[in-house]
Amino acid sequence: ADGPRTVVTVGQDGDLPSPAVLEATLAGGATTRVTYPVDVWFDGRRAFDAVLDAGGRRVERVTLDPDRRFPDRDPSDNV
Repeated sequence: ADGPRTVVTVGQDGDLPSPAVLEATLAGGATTRVTYPVDVWFDGRRAFDAVLDAGGRRVERVTLDPDRRFPDRDPSDNV
């Protein structure tokens, strides 16, 4: 998305909450990572909106858990 912010909705399908690590690939190939603590799930939500500020640069791709550190029954939906 263009503009100062990109909003990504992150959902939790399983029963084991974990931190949400997002890696954004920006125009030109630079990457940035943002980690949301496991606390985002403590109020019982199954989804939350992660707001990424790319400093006005275009976000071309967002990957959830890019290092595949957390259990995931379907990692194919992480991009």
